[in-house]
Amino acid sequence: MIIDVGTAVRPVIIKAEKKTKSNFGRRLVVLAIDLILNNLVVFLLVGILNRIFGRIVTIFLAYPASKEYADAYTFGWHRKHMAWNPHPVGLFRQNGGFGIMFVIPNTEKEFEVASNLDNLCLLAERFNRIRKILGAAQMTFSGALPGILFRRKIIIDSPEARVTVAALLKAEKELRRDALVSNDSPMVLLGGGGFIGAPFVEKLVASGREVYSVEGKTEWPHHLKGREMIVVNLTRDGVLPLYIDEFWPGMVLLNETYPEPRQADIDHMKSVGVVPYHIVGLRAKSWPRFPRAYAGGIPCCAGYLDKNMEVIIKKL
Repeated sequence: MIIDVGTAVRPVIIKAEKKTKSNFGRRLVVLAIDLILNNLVVFLLVGILNRIFGRIVTIFLAYPASKEYADAYTFGWHRKHMAWNPHPVGLFRQNGGFGIMFVIPNTEKEFEVASNLDNLCLLAERFNRIRKILGAAQMTFSGALPGILFRRKIIIDSPEARVTVAALLKAEKELRRDALVSNDSPMVLLGGGGFIGAPFVEKLVASGREVYSVEGKTEWPHHLKGREMIVVNLTRDGVLPLYIDEFWPGMVLLNETYPEPRQADIDHMKSVGVVPYHIVGLRAKSWPRFPRAYAGGIPCCAGYLDKNMEVIIKKL
């Protein structure tokens, strides 16, 4: 899940107002936090305290959805300093344990550039070094970053996938109860072959569920038309609208993709008799709060696996 640090401000407005006092103030806050907290002495002190009290379980690295969002929160010269280097910006509490949120100003397009392989390696190495200093049990990455790091063999473990799959299983059970969908109704997974989708499909199949993994419209299971079923969206932002014309009455959507579907798409689904739900995230408190799509929680990929973790879903 991409942490869109500027969700409350539309990208076109950010671009038009990048020199406003509002943006200037946000940039100053980020700069101040960086100057105060982003140093080895602070990390060592926090690490000592954590080894005594054992409250910091995880650290989480997020990145902006676009360059415009990065521009709205960092000065140009500061952004160059922050590039490929995790900087602390917040704290969250989940089930009694704490997590520290870090950010980098780099965008997803930069992760896919072949010439940035060394930078990705350096990023993972730096973040793991911070994890060890702080004494956290795990580190996690947002959005497409963990899949990219895993695919390139820069990391060999993925707590994000385990936590998100566990959250999806909990959300699916809660959805069936809330929407009165029978346990033997089929499930269609959009993006079922992806980094999160593949292990989720394995869990569902192992439990005896009827599952159809869809990676393109040509794979859509038209033979199910008219049946009650759940569609789980695990694709990237903007892909869901491509499938809505294939939907029919009696279907229930469970959206895990950030951000939640746009109002026009919600209205479109409802017009054909589809009931849409969205996974907000894991129930937790964060300082500062995560963007509005995560209201009351944190992204699943930011959390840690706990038997008591709660998943927040909402009917759209």
